[in-house]
Amino acid sequence: MHKTNKILTNQNDRYFDREISWLSFNQRVLLQAYDETIPFGERLRYICISSGNLDEFYMVRVAGVYAQLKEKIKHQTIDGLTPKEQLKKIKQKTNELLKKSNENLGANIKCSN
Repeated sequence: MHKTNKILTNQNDRYFDREISWLSFNQRVLLQAYDETIPFGERLRYICISSGNLDEFYMVRVAGVYAQLKEKIKHQTIDGLTPKEQLKKIKQKTNELLKKSNENLGANIKCSN
């Protein structure tokens, strides 16, 4: 069997978890705050947008995954993750995102003084 066909036969490799994908999108929004060609106020705005997005993400989407865990729903998503595995990945990715956001905010505030 050709190597490409082996990859395509594993259904879990074909899909991304929608929650992790959303966090990756939010990370791309945050990356705009690192672009020094963008004025300082605009970079701060990107940090605020990312933060607001994350708040809504937790209130709606993470709450839904948590409800599945609480109800002991053990079905896997199309990418092969259980609700518990999803929450673990969400927490890990969120921690990375918050760390970058805080570092960037601190660097932007120091640069503005």
